[in-house]
Amino acid sequence: MLKLINNGELRFSLSKEYNELVDEKERGDLYEGAEKVVNSQITKIETQHPTLGKHTFKPVLGKLSKLIQFNDSYLSYSLYAISPRTFIDKNQHKIDKEHLEFGDSAIFIKQPLEFLNLITDQLKKEKIEYEMNFVEYLDYEKEGEISINPFNKKMEHSHQMEFRIIIKNIDNKAQFLRIGSITKYSNLVTSQSMIDSDWEAKRK
Repeated sequence: MLKLINNGELRFSLSKEYNELVDEKERGDLYEGAEKVVNSQITKIETQHPTLGKHTFKPVLGKLSKLIQFNDSYLSYSLYAISPRTFIDKNQHKIDKEHLEFGDSAIFIKQPLEFLNLITDQLKKEKIEYEMNFVEYLDYEKEGEISINPFNKKMEHSHQMEFRIIIKNIDNKAQFLRIGSITKYSNLVTSQSMIDSDWEAKRK
């Protein structure tokens, strides 16, 4: 966090890093880097035994099988973002206490547009192709085929309210971007203080 505040160092992470953290509820994500999920009902399982011959088993109905197709073509950097879309159907907002699982410290960026402009300026300067957008959260458990893009995550993470920047995965290594100090509009604070903060939209 101090590297980000003092030097403007951002780390763009590999999808598989999150796949390997399945035991961490907030960080881990089996679907990170996926481009398609297919949920279907298996009606029977067949086996061909070398001496006993062919046998058919009927699985218990109701549990869907899952196939996940991955395409680890991008690296990502994500932020928790409070924006007008946060207040689409409400005037007040509180950050979910589940974020405490990320750690006891957070960075409060008071000029997010300036921060994003520094990032995009540096990406352009280094001729790095990028995309950025808010994350949309999907139900990956419903039956059928679900197409996924880098700006989709599972519904269980919807409280994370991510804004994501992606760049191309060139060599299967995390990449660092340095945009310069952001000390003039950022503060290192406790995570609990962010949970305790109240956010309110003012309307005309």
